[in-house]
Parts: sequence; C-alpha cells; structure tokens
Amino acid sequence: LKNPPKKVDSNWTNISSYSQDPLFPTRNAEDLLKRVIEAASDEGDLVMDFFLGSGTTTAVAHKMRRKWIGVEMGEHFYTYVLPRMKRVLAGERSGISRKVNWQGGGFFKYCALEQFEDVLSMAEYGGSDKPFHYGFLADRRKRVTLDKQWDFSLPYQGVDLAATLSCLKGEWIKKISANKVLFENGDVLDTENLDPQLLKPLLRW
Repeated sequence: LKNPPKKVDSNWTNISSYSQDPLFPTRNAEDLLKRVIEAASDEGDLVMDFFLGSGTTTAVAHKMRRKWIGVEMGEHFYTYVLPRMKRVLAGERSGISRKVNWQGGGFFKYCALEQFEDVLSMAEYGGSDKPFHYGFLADRRKRVTLDKQWDFSLPYQGVDLAATLSCLKGEWIKKISANKVLFENGDVLDTENLDPQLLKPLLRW
C-alpha cells in the first residue's frame, strides 16, 4: 500500500475526544464513538449507554444501523438529547453522517420511569408509625374497570397499547397507522375497536 493506515494503540491520540459544542461542553465526538462501536459490534447489534449524557452514543449507533438503548436522568434529555435524535432521524449531516452515508430514517421511543418518590407520593400511611407500613390509594384503573367491565377506553388512556401488546405477544411491530397496528406475523390490531379478550391479560388485579 502506498499509504498504509496508521496503527494506533489503546491511547487514541489521533482522534478528538470532545466536539466543540458550547451548549454541551463534554459532548463526545461522533468519530470517537464510531471507532468504539465499530470495534465492539456489528450492524444490527444492540448498543447500550446507561449514562447517555449528550446522546452521542445513540446518535452514532443509529447512523451506523445498530439497535440502541440509552438511559439518562438529567433534564437535558428533553432540551438536548431528544431534539438531537429527532435531527438524526431527519437526516442531519453533522458528525459522521457523510462518512457512513447517513440519509436519515428509523424511529425510536422514549419512556419516563416512575421514581420511588413518585410511588410514595401516591400512598397513604395505614395507621402505623413505621414509614414503610403504608397502603396504596385505591387504584383508579381497577375501580373503573370493575364498574365498566369491557370499556377499556378510560382505564388505558395514555397507555401505548401497540408497544404493550408487542411485548405481550412477543411480536415485532411492522407498521403503525392512525388506527391500526400491523405486526410482523400478519396480525392486525384495530386501536379503535379493541378486542377485550386481547386486553384482558393486561389488567392489574
């Protein structure tokens, strides 16, 4: 080779550690994460980052066609990471986009996990002076479901039934439209005319 690739050791001095972003000074450079992900995974593998920070791991993993999971508890998730990932899906051309010929596409879902303090705030103490002895307030979902046996519209408002049933059935979602969900095995879920027998296992008794 006329210009053989330069060998590097474990001290990667030939690559930038941080990108120049005044909004997030410790944002890792996409080239750095590209090297890490290339070395440790193949296309279609799962990449996980439990301290997501600025979202570079998920941005690069998505552009490199990996599956990914990111975890972040900071409020900057909503102001920085979420807008960044939306730009990635839209095909933004910064970072490694040109190197990997990223054209945009795909989708992702984000969830907010309930904090222990949130659970306690919904509880009332049951006559004991010990703080760990408490009884939960009446479950509104249970109460409404008992009052209206097969009316599932009210108890499950705000619940992503498509994703829930995907997990329950063990089937990947192929396509989602305004009122229907198509699974990989060909099953179709009509979200406006839900089958009670399909939803019955989801009830929390």
